[in-house]
Amino acid sequence: MTADKRSWFFYFILLKNTELRNQVYKALLKNEIASSTNYFPPIYNFPMYTSCSKGCVVADNISERLLVLPTFYEMTNEEILEVSNIIKNTLK
Repeated sequence: MTADKRSWFFYFILLKNTELRNQVYKALLKNEIASSTNYFPPIYNFPMYTSCSKGCVVADNISERLLVLPTFYEMTNEEILEVSNIIKNTLK
């Protein structure tokens, strides 16, 4: 499962904290499984909104804990289990 197989759909998981999110991200990466930690930053960070925003602690907190899992049309049940098992084993 390589980073060049992508989907236009996203499957997010929200971890308890940033440290756990980073641990899961690194475990997937170690197994050559693409995931993302910063796909959707809080919207107030977009250039067109920076002048009218003072930030949002809740949005920042959630954004720092989100992990986007790999999904693609040809993903097999075995690949789904592999991703799931890596996540479960990392969170033990």
